[in-house]
Amino acid sequence: MNTPHYQYFLALEQDFEESIRYAEVDSSNDSVFSVAYLKILVSACIEIEATLKQLCKRYSPRSDPQNINDLRQIVISAKSNYHLTEIELPRYGKKLKPWHEWGSNQNPDWWKAYNSAKHDRINNYNRANQKNVILALSALFCNLIYLYADCSPRPDMSPEPRLFHFNTLFPDQLVFGSALQLP
Repeated sequence: MNTPHYQYFLALEQDFEESIRYAEVDSSNDSVFSVAYLKILVSACIEIEATLKQLCKRYSPRSDPQNINDLRQIVISAKSNYHLTEIELPRYGKKLKPWHEWGSNQNPDWWKAYNSAKHDRINNYNRANQKNVILALSALFCNLIYLYADCSPRPDMSPEPRLFHFNTLFPDQLVFGSALQLP
């Protein structure tokens, strides 16, 4: 398997898609929380950290990031518009910028929710909600686009995601060296 991060993303996306049977993606369900959302949020954020470390190795091979702040600094130094990347959920008419806060040198609220739920689950269990899960999954998808877009030869990224898209294109449709510009 040459795309383990992508395959893991697909598994998380499938778990999330199954949850939609019980809580439709809608702003009125943003605060719906569950143990299933907690599992997805924690898993997605662990994978986010792993993919950010891979990006950091590419952008700054001698770096040794220790936390999300270090990761942010390295990624933003290399890709100053990373925070502008927009991920779409066309089925629900959503367009998200999961790393938007990085433009202000801050960490996203969904990342803070993950840390809160991870370290103090009793008082922060409700932060593992649908809104934070959607943003975390879109952030992971964003990382994967950057991780695989510059690879040559292009890795096999099939099947396509069912919910998340970038620039109305799925990354498998991106051609190495194409004119499509990442932010």
